[in-house]
Amino acid sequence: MLSLMKAASRAFVVLGMVAAPGLLSAEDLSSYRSFRIGTSLATVAAQVHMDPTKPQTLYERPALIQQFTWWPDTFAASSQTGAVKFLEFTFYNSELCRIFVIYDRSRTQGLSADDLIDSISTVYGNPTRPAASIRTGSSVLYGFGDEEKVIARWQDLRRSVNLIRSSYDELYGLIVVSKRMDGLAQEAMIEGARLDVVERPQKEIERKKREAEVERADAEKARVLNLPAFRP
Repeated sequence: MLSLMKAASRAFVVLGMVAAPGLLSAEDLSSYRSFRIGTSLATVAAQVHMDPTKPQTLYERPALIQQFTWWPDTFAASSQTGAVKFLEFTFYNSELCRIFVIYDRSRTQGLSADDLIDSISTVYGNPTRPAASIRTGSSVLYGFGDEEKVIARWQDLRRSVNLIRSSYDELYGLIVVSKRMDGLAQEAMIEGARLDVVERPQKEIERKKREAEVERADAEKARVLNLPAFRP
């Protein structure tokens, strides 16, 4: 009986990492809790009570790529489990294309990958276990590599939910993406990085030119003040 109670308790904790009651229907691959892929940046910002002008702009061309990270103190309290440590949202031209969920290591301690897969499957349906990796898309170091192996994947033609584990330690994450928009975002970031390299020399020339113009203007202002008062 005790072992059954422990198993039930463990399942409740894992399930709480994915879905809060009433927020997500079974096999809805476009959502994580109350957040839905394709939602505007302004809407997500309102959900988490964040200033919509605060997200970090990663690239402005060839497409606008923005991110922000949210540490959901009140979010954790509402689920009774607090398994979510924080979430990173990525936007492609102001539409949510990726949700990166990072779980609190202390709340997944002792749980196997199969424990997580079984619980997540109650929300998203039957998974596959592909021999695949996925880019984390993270703008800061969260304890994951730039690319991580997919432990389990739930997907349809348009969306994909990916369970990953850090290659460094027992840290788990869940990445929910729009295949189309996330693919476009990844391409845009690669091209944006290329353009940054190509345009860097010209930008440096322009920066130095602006600085020189400011210095000349400051010198001229000082000359106007100092020349009449100068006495040799």
